[in-house]
Amino acid sequence: MFFLTLGLLIVCFFILFSLIPMQRLFLLSKESGRNAAKYIIKQFPQYFDKTFADPNVLCLMPETLTPQIEEVSEEALKERIHLRMVKDSVNMFDQLIQAGTPVSLETTNSLLDLLCFYGDRESTPGKEEEGKEDLEEPEDLGILFKVFLNHMAQQEVQPNLLTFNALLKTLRRCGGVGRSMSLLVIKEMEALDIGKRTRMCCDLKDIKLAYRLNKAMEKGDNWKFLDMDRLNVYWSKFFSLLCMMEQIEIVLKWYKEMSPSLFYPTPKNILDLLQALDAANHLEAIPSVWEDMKQLGFSRRHDLLEELLALMSREQHPDELVFAKCAEDIKAVHEQTGREAPLEWTGSALCHVALLFSRAGRTQDAWNMMEHFQKINRIPTDQVMDEFLNCAKKSSCPDEAVKLVKLAASLGLPSTERLKSRTEKEFELSEKQKKALENIKSDSDSSDSDSDSDSDSDHD
Repeated sequence: MFFLTLGLLIVCFFILFSLIPMQRLFLLSKESGRNAAKYIIKQFPQYFDKTFADPNVLCLMPETLTPQIEEVSEEALKERIHLRMVKDSVNMFDQLIQAGTPVSLETTNSLLDLLCFYGDRESTPGKEEEGKEDLEEPEDLGILFKVFLNHMAQQEVQPNLLTFNALLKTLRRCGGVGRSMSLLVIKEMEALDIGKRTRMCCDLKDIKLAYRLNKAMEKGDNWKFLDMDRLNVYWSKFFSLLCMMEQIEIVLKWYKEMSPSLFYPTPKNILDLLQALDAANHLEAIPSVWEDMKQLGFSRRHDLLEELLALMSREQHPDELVFAKCAEDIKAVHEQTGREAPLEWTGSALCHVALLFSRAGRTQDAWNMMEHFQKINRIPTDQVMDEFLNCAKKSSCPDEAVKLVKLAASLGLPSTERLKSRTEKEFELSEKQKKALENIKSDSDSSDSDSDSDSDSDHD
């Protein structure tokens, strides 16, 4: 019975994860799981007070929700204010005053803040108040907006962008009435020339202003004003601006902190990050970016793969072996078997992968890529041919060099004679290999021989 249940669970999980974006769900669920664990520990500390770490780790202990200081003192008053115990705080304050104990101005102000917020009622965390006034009806909201805006007009207070943003955000919840009133709001914005200024602000590229905005957004619970989709869009644009304007160390620091807990990177974010790494000549971080691309489900994006391969193969680097491992993963994506169809090779992708394999000394893998050129009717560049010949020379593989010359001749490359000459000079060839090399004729040789035979026949 146990194995039957286990099998059913596995099948259910397989069906579930085949219907939803697995990578995104997994990454976001890990972070939400951590937050859920913190919430459970905070709300139900009685279930977590039996096991203590040695030495004690304070940040992992449940939050204390009952006062620990019993004596009448200012510290006890501060503790009750922190726990939002209204009546106990007032009683403790009265006892201190009656006993003639001075209370600091900071503590007194904290008590006043508590009373201003809760009045004579005790705080009720986690419970919503009953008997809310019905202010979210469209008719009432419309009347309130008109009254408020009329007061602003009477007092000659001109609305700004924040006023209209708040108004439009609330009108979204008002159904048809909100849609009809939103048109009037847009016309008012155009009359005040606010719409044009908004479009100009989108292209400011002011990193200092972005930091100020982000600081305001992270203050308190301000982030709750944005839903999940808009919050992801916000972080995506903020990260793109960082890639454009900040130093690469700061960009990578933000990237590690933000992804994937704060936002789920888009393909454009990864492209911006690759371009930032290129601008800062920080290409040693590319393998870690490739690992993130695989985890995020971007390993089949042609634009990202082309950019990644172009950066790794543009120049020689000390990390050629690591780059070749990335190229091997990309090659596996193009030759993938199973439910997903393999990606189609492009000429540039073939060139980049062949270069990376050649520079890493992986002669056989590089030759496998060279054979792909003929299969898909693509032409390798002279750089690819030269790098492969260098690789064959380092690994002492004259057979591969001869095969390369044959491939160049079959493709009709103008570099065939040059490659043939290099092979004869730089490799120790056997008699069989020399004979095979002599039998290789380029298109120019064959065309010359054809023209000679034609002229002889004409002469006869």
